Amino acid sequence: MSEEDASWHIDDEHVHLCCGPLSGRVEFASVGIHFFPERWNSTPLDELSLLFTRGPSDVFRLVLKEWYVRGTDLVAHFERTPSHHLTLALYWRAGYSREHRSVSMEMILSMQTDLLDSLPQAQVHSFSQGGQLWQTDSFSKKRFEQVRANQVGARRAGQTSPEQLFVFRNEKLGLSYAQTVHPSDFVAAEIGADEISGLWGVASKLFPERLEKGVIRRGRICGWFMPVENDLETAVALARQFANEPLPLTT
Repeated sequence: MSEEDASWHIDDEHVHLCCGPLSGRVEFASVGIHFFPERWNSTPLDELSLLFTRGPSDVFRLVLKEWYVRGTDLVAHFERTPSHHLTLALYWRAGYSREHRSVSMEMILSMQTDLLDSLPQAQVHSFSQGGQLWQTDSFSKKRFEQVRANQVGARRAGQTSPEQLFVFRNEKLGLSYAQTVHPSDFVAAEIGADEISGLWGVASKLFPERLEKGVIRRGRICGWFMPVENDLETAVALARQFANEPLPLTT
């Protein structure tokens, strides 16, 4: 395994990741599970909290059944939720692109229901402290709009297109983070901002279809860490590539 491959190390309720210039940790608590970037090259990071989810509800508490490393993937299985009769599994896949000087972090959510009919939508939240937020609704054009904190409130995105790409840019760190839900899995997104604290947030909702008993439905959301230089062009290229890729095999 080269230093550019994803390397995971499980340590109780934390799993540490090293991949190219990025290091960070997946952290689990009963309120949810998320990814904290810790370093980009030699620069410490504490401005980002990414891919936070409670699965199909923002109410009940997750119970971790097991997690393990399989190859260069991290896999987590959770106990069935009693109120929703859903079984959740999460897969994390990280990788380094030398061409784009970027590190990808893909999270796959896997749902299975015990009910004859279910609508297991899941929320995924990402936050950035400081910097700028850019948004586009197209993977084919560099048609970005800078989001202004004093104009946000609770702004919804995605009414006209499932191709929703967000870029958190921090020029002080020289780092940008781009994120999108695969268009086939996208339901809606909501942008939040606090002008005083400088906190940005994007809440993405996945799984547009109903689910029947015994069927496993998987949804994907992917983020990329990259240098600030040419970040919007790089983000569009990576999002387009992600949208065209087939769903990875899982068990």
